[in-house]
Amino acid sequence: MMQEMTAKAKTEMQTFNYSDLVEKWIGYAQVSASSVKSYTKGIRRLMEYCRAKEIKAISRDSLISYREYLREKYAVATANLYLTAAKLFLSFLAVEGYLQSNPADRVKGLKVVAGHKKEALSAEMVQSVLNSFDTATVKGKRDKAMFALMATAGLRTIEISRA
Repeated sequence: MMQEMTAKAKTEMQTFNYSDLVEKWIGYAQVSASSVKSYTKGIRRLMEYCRAKEIKAISRDSLISYREYLREKYAVATANLYLTAAKLFLSFLAVEGYLQSNPADRVKGLKVVAGHKKEALSAEMVQSVLNSFDTATVKGKRDKAMFALMATAGLRTIEISRA
């Protein structure tokens, strides 16, 4: 699944499997638990892609094809996350001597379109939502106040929950 392996890799690959290499990379990368989960999923996607396409040696061209596959299948942010995981893992394999060179070197991620991800609510929509709260209850009053703050101050859900 990788490009031409070094002698070190050939020796160690006889005792290592995919999971062992990922675990070794996780120790090397020193990333948070949530990142480990995301990156492991991204590496798994790369391995699945290589198996499906019968790629025996990952090259720069096959990684670029993988990037295009991700572009078609996932949102840009998810595709970039999976691509980043693949690039970091391949870089690790090259640094540790499992690969002769890094096929991910200078492979760029997908372009993220600038701007807002969501359309703003119209004034009528905001008023409709505000009118939908049951203000006879404390919970309804609280929810209406939170929504009004979000709508008028442009606050995000996370900002309201932290407040």
